[in-house]
Amino acid sequence: MNFKTNTIEEVIISICGTQLPLCLMGKGNSEFSQCYFGPQKQFKVVKLSPATGYRFKLAAMNELGMSDFSEEVLFYTTGSVPSTPASPQLVKAGITWLSLHWSKPSGTLSDEGISYILEMEDETSGYGFKPKYDGEDLACTIKNLRRKSTYKFRVIAYNSEGKSNPGEVMEVTTYADKPGSPSKPSVKGKIHAQNFKIIWDPPKDNGGSAITKYVVEMSVGANGNTWNVVYNGATREHVCDHLNPGCVYQLRVYCISEGGQSPVSETLLVQTPAVPPGPCQPPRLVGKARAREIQLRWGQPPIIGGSHIIGYRLEMSASDLTEPKEVYQGPDTECTVCSLLPGKIYSFRLRAANKAGYGPHSEKCEICTAAGCPDQCKVPQVVCKTATCVHVSWTALNVAGAGPFSDVVLCMTPPSVPAAVSFLQMMDEDKLDTPLDSPSTCLAIQWEEPRNNGSEITSYSIDFGDRQPITVDRTINHIIRNLQPDTTYRIRVQAVNSIGPGPFSHTIKAKTKPLPPEPPRLECVAFSYQTLKLKWGEGTAKVLASDAIQYVLQMEDKTGRYSTIYKGPCHTHKVQRLNESTCYRFKIQACNEAGEGPFSDVYTFTTAKSPPSPVKAPRLKQLKENVCDLTWEPLPAMKGDPIVYNVQAMVGKDSEFKQIYKGPETTFQVSNLQLNCEYRFRVCAIRQCQDTQGFHDLMGPYSATVTLYSQRNETPANSSKNTTEVTKTTQTLSDEQCAALILALFAIVSILIAFIVQYFVIK
Repeated sequence: MNFKTNTIEEVIISICGTQLPLCLMGKGNSEFSQCYFGPQKQFKVVKLSPATGYRFKLAAMNELGMSDFSEEVLFYTTGSVPSTPASPQLVKAGITWLSLHWSKPSGTLSDEGISYILEMEDETSGYGFKPKYDGEDLACTIKNLRRKSTYKFRVIAYNSEGKSNPGEVMEVTTYADKPGSPSKPSVKGKIHAQNFKIIWDPPKDNGGSAITKYVVEMSVGANGNTWNVVYNGATREHVCDHLNPGCVYQLRVYCISEGGQSPVSETLLVQTPAVPPGPCQPPRLVGKARAREIQLRWGQPPIIGGSHIIGYRLEMSASDLTEPKEVYQGPDTECTVCSLLPGKIYSFRLRAANKAGYGPHSEKCEICTAAGCPDQCKVPQVVCKTATCVHVSWTALNVAGAGPFSDVVLCMTPPSVPAAVSFLQMMDEDKLDTPLDSPSTCLAIQWEEPRNNGSEITSYSIDFGDRQPITVDRTINHIIRNLQPDTTYRIRVQAVNSIGPGPFSHTIKAKTKPLPPEPPRLECVAFSYQTLKLKWGEGTAKVLASDAIQYVLQMEDKTGRYSTIYKGPCHTHKVQRLNESTCYRFKIQACNEAGEGPFSDVYTFTTAKSPPSPVKAPRLKQLKENVCDLTWEPLPAMKGDPIVYNVQAMVGKDSEFKQIYKGPETTFQVSNLQLNCEYRFRVCAIRQCQDTQGFHDLMGPYSATVTLYSQRNETPANSSKNTTEVTKTTQTLSDEQCAALILALFAIVSILIAFIVQYFVIK
């Protein structure tokens, strides 16, 4: 079979031989189909695909049948140049990359081998279209591009026959990047108390697109973390207003462009200056106005101007016509204005100051002083003639000058009330001749005797509050009694002579000590026949020795006197080494820095009756084959209470002890014993106590256990004895004996260790 290509879509097949040929054709890997049957020796196959492989096989047929098919042959039709592809399409764009895809040229078969060239033109380079991809894929991602730049793309298809014409050009633009952060904002101009202006520079990198707006955020406080937007616009300056004076603000800026939002800039810290405080409320009168002095008090102004108030200035004027004068300047919020005239109206105004200066004056406050004694006359000219006589003269003046002197008058100055006591203080207790009755209700004061002004001082008047002043004889110290505990008193003293009482001294403050604490309630929380555990008050069992309240616990002895058995801060105490069934009397006292409080009422507590002592191990005696006799030593009666005994037995090793006898006897016969069995016996004493409720038993500890092994020994047949019982009695150690043995062993080991350390280590 020969092959000849005529056109792109025709194949001519020549067949040699005389038989009737049958030709089959298959495309690619598809199944064969008949393409010719007849006597001709050549055949033209038409309507084929270009550049496609076809397989053929041939068989001959005569009157006897059809032969086998020949071997397969593969022939290819000639190809053609691909048609012009369409322009590429944008799949997704990024900042530095573009993802494109394209489709196959129209009329292209699916299995036709076509490759593609993607060309790109960057107008800024001036080199025209340059290939960026060459391959069989229908998509490509171009990387390492410039942000916010426009590129042109086209596609060329090619196969083994040649290249197609370039497709249509498509323009694609990359995205812009986020801009960089703007510069740190700065203050432009002066920082005012309630506003300031900030400016900033654009970011060094705008991300490839113009900045559309700037956003300013502000946070109150140097460590504030709550940010609020205060500006949003395109200009690069902003006036921050409606601020508080003397406050710290944080500011930061970020910008927004087509590429997105930039990071925030560095933070600017701005503190607005403080301003003088606002006006104060008018000062107000404290108490009642006096004739020559008044006491005023005021508060902090509502608006402090962003800085702490450091002082106040109080001004006073006698009328609207006089210029106000300053009567106080300082940080206190109260003042006493002295040297006033009685029955006159004064006007006061106040202003506060901070580090920025003084604020405006408050509204005026008018206060009238109380009525007082008349003013003194002018000081006369006095010439002393003798020790008790003076020559007094004065002149009268008018606009014309001095008038004539008056006649000379001789007079003797009369005595007056004593001067004010200038020194007054509290006395220390260690300087008193006699100690105070109670520091909680007494105060000791002392003073210096003032001038008597011509008349001897006869007594002193002591004023110490709302009570009636007390009068004392001529002395320079006194103990004020019957005061309230833990109370502050304002004490002042005046001297009195035959003329009358003088002015009071300055006031001192003294405070009485608190009363000593009341005794707590005493109770017994646990008792035995030798001990009583007492508890009082509220608190833990273990407290520090430095606690404010100390307790004194006393117990009555045999002579009827009370002696201290405990003193300390604890709230419990265990009294030991007591006698059984005995009443003991106690009382308790609490103490603190104010002194010792009173003792409580007497509390009576009774110890319990003691149980009987342990009985020695009983003695065991075998009487018969199944009978034994138990004997134990008796105990004496305890304070008239009878003693009975309780005998218990246990059969075997795993059973419990059961009572077999209870009574006053000290011997008991056990019968009906089983042979070849182990018996254990123990005894305890029972004290039969009698009280108001009747008799009750007080059981003591059990004795050591004795064991009986009962068994039968078989003898030879010719022996005259039938059985022989072998009894074995053992005695175990009691708990007290075991404890004593352990202590002895521990002491021996300790002595041995001490000897070894002394010999081998020290030497």
